[in-house]
Amino acid sequence: MTPSTKRRLSAAETAALVRKAVKTAHPGVKFSVRSKTYAGGASIDVSWTDGPTTSQVEATTKLYQGATFDGMTDLRHYHDSLLSTDDGAEVVRYGADFVFCHRSFSPEFMAECENELAELTGEPYEPCRSYNAAALSTPGTDEPAKLCHSQEKAWGSDLVHRLAWSRPQPRTQPRGLSSTTTATEPRR
Repeated sequence: MTPSTKRRLSAAETAALVRKAVKTAHPGVKFSVRSKTYAGGASIDVSWTDGPTTSQVEATTKLYQGATFDGMTDLRHYHDSLLSTDDGAEVVRYGADFVFCHRSFSPEFMAECENELAELTGEPYEPCRSYNAAALSTPGTDEPAKLCHSQEKAWGSDLVHRLAWSRPQPRTQPRGLSSTTTATEPRR
C-alpha cells in the first residue's frame, strides 16, 4: 500500500492488536480484551486482576484508539495511525474509537493493603473506621502510594483502595504458593 492509502481495521482486528500489545508489555498477566460495536462507533474493554496499574496499561492501549473526544466542542475526532508491519509502516484507521481499561483486585491483594494499614496504625483494620492516616502519592509519577500518619482523618476502606490502585502488583505471592510452584502446578 502507498502512504496515501489507508486501511480501516475492524474493532475485532484492533482488539487482536491490543491483546498482543498488552501481553507483550505485561507478560504473565491474564488480560480479557473484548470489542463491541454499536450505533455510532465501537470500543474495546481491557480487564485484568492485580498486575500493572491502570495507567501502565493505558500507556500501551491508548495507541490503538481510533478517535479522541473534545469535551469543549462536544465532538469526536477521528485520526489515522501508523502500524508497523513486516513490509514496513502502513497507514491505518483503527476500528475502535476508544479503549477502556478495567482493573480489579484479588482478595489476597486487598488483604495485603489492609495489613499495611493495620501495621501503620498498630490497630486492626476496620473499613468503616476513621483513621489518622493518608495514602500519599507523588503527583506526575507512577510511584505507589505510601501510608503515613496525618492530622486529617480518612476512612479505612478509602485508604486501602488508594493503596491498591497505586500498586503495580502484589508484593507477595498468593496464598498457598511457594517460590518453586506455580498456580497450575500442584504442590508436592
